Formats: sequence, structure tokens, C-alpha cells
Amino acid sequence: MTLAHLLKLLLFLELLTTTALSAVLLQYLDQPWYWVLLYVPSFFFLVRIFLISTEFFLATWFNRALSPMHLSYLAWFRCISREMLLMISNFSFHMALPSWFNRWSQEEKRDRPTANSRGVIVLVHGIACNAVVWRSMRKYLLQQGWIISPLNLNPIFAPIHHYGEALYAYIENTCQQYACEQVFVVAHSMGGLVLRSYLQQYGDQRVAHAITIATPHQGSVLASIGASANVRDMRQNSQFLRSLNSTAHIGKLTCFLTQHDNLVIPYNSSHLAGSTSVLFSGIGHVSLLFDTEVQRQVHLTLCRKKLEMNAPE
Repeated sequence: MTLAHLLKLLLFLELLTTTALSAVLLQYLDQPWYWVLLYVPSFFFLVRIFLISTEFFLATWFNRALSPMHLSYLAWFRCISREMLLMISNFSFHMALPSWFNRWSQEEKRDRPTANSRGVIVLVHGIACNAVVWRSMRKYLLQQGWIISPLNLNPIFAPIHHYGEALYAYIENTCQQYACEQVFVVAHSMGGLVLRSYLQQYGDQRVAHAITIATPHQGSVLASIGASANVRDMRQNSQFLRSLNSTAHIGKLTCFLTQHDNLVIPYNSSHLAGSTSVLFSGIGHVSLLFDTEVQRQVHLTLCRKKLEMNAPE
């Protein structure tokens, strides 16, 4: 089962449940049937508001000792509402119904190289996502002259080292397709651990430089409530992370992290000792991929690394 199929199934079950609850409420309140048109979307949004607000509350609690940047009430409202809207649009619509909402296919429409291309970037998404989540970042990087090759990770809940093997095959195929020796990699959330698993297993010869965005390099508190293999791998002090953090391959990494991450808790788990870090604030976990300043910093970071690679010794 693909992620799109799973999300459509979950959306159908949720609509079925909220419709049934609305019918019970209508009968109890003795209201006309058309009130269901109000209750169903209300339940839909209230559940998401509760879940995302709870994530931010837990993040604030566990990050209190780290003294993150203080946000005004307005800034908090913007941060939480933006994250909520992006979570709804991505998980309930764009990734669930990619052919309806996206011009390019998630099953891989790759970009053609030109004489002025800056280089090839492989995009690696996080858990319970697909390549569609990169649509905004991809559009921006294309405009800057990069060739973009987004990877879809399958199956949905496999161990992370399995994805590392898939990334190896994908990078080899991408290098062959574009006749290049190396690629740049930009990875979000769990995708950064997939990248590091690849580096651990196969080395960094094919990777010119990589950026991890909100990757739980030291695990996340929220992973303790999950049961799938890849979620267990992201628990703090998991065997997978202990093995991963015992090896090097960090010289070619830049870590992007946000002080107000609602999924990677605590937020400094996204920092990897020995690597360069870029810190943001007032931006949620998914919102990082859609933030214009984050996109600009991704582009500038890769440009700087490319100049360093080409600089005469």
C-alpha cells in the first residue's frame, strides 16, 4: 500500500466517523439534517487543532531548559496556524490525492539538465510523507537553476536502514542518468537519518554535500509513542541511533533546525556535533519546507559548498 492509498483510507474513515458523530449529535439536539454540513468540518478541524496544539505544548515544555527564542502571542498564533494549515493541506489533500493537486507526478517526473545547471539535488522526505511534500522547495530550487530528483521511500513503515539501501540505488541511478560523479542531498526529518544510514553503509563518495532539515539526530520524545520500525529507530538512545552516532561521515553535513519544532523534541536533537548548524525560530516542523527564508538558505548553502569544492587549492 502506498502512502497516498493509506491517507485516502484514513481520510475516508475519518469522514465516516465524523459523519456518524454528527448524526448522533443532531438527533440529541433535535436539529435539522443540514447542520451536518457544519459539524463534519468542525470535527475535522478541531481534531487537528487539538493534536497540533498538543505537539507545540509538549515541545515548549521539554524545551524550557534550552531557553528558545521568546515569541509574542501573535507570532505563536502564526506559527501554530501555519503548521496546522500545512499539515491539513499536505496529509489530507496534496499527498493523499497527488494527481488532483499537483502538476508533476509523485512517481517521478525528473528534471532535464541544461548547460547552466548548478548541479543535481536529491530530495529525501520524512516519515509518512512522499515526494509531493517538496513541491514548494522543488519549485524554488528549480528557479535557481538546480536539477531536482525527489525520492519516494517505500514501504511506509520499514526500518530506516532499509531506506538507506534504497537511497544508494537511487543515487547511483541518478548519477548515471545525469552523467555526474556526485549529487547534493537535501533531507527532511527522518530523511536525514536515511541519508546518514546511506553514508554509514556506502560512504560519501557520491555526496558532494548534504543538508538535513529538522532531522532527529538524537531522537525525539514523541517517537516513544509510535510502534512502527522506523518510529522505533527514532526513539532517543535507540540501537539504530547509537550505531549511527558512533560513526563519522558528518563533515559534509549542514543541519537546519528550528527552535519551535513541534515534532523533533527537544529541538536541539536536530543538531549533530561536528557539523555546521543553521538555526531558525517561529517555524514549525513541516513549515520549514515551505518557508521562503529556509529555501533561500538551502540554495545559498549549497552554492557556497559548490564554490568551495571548485576553489583552487
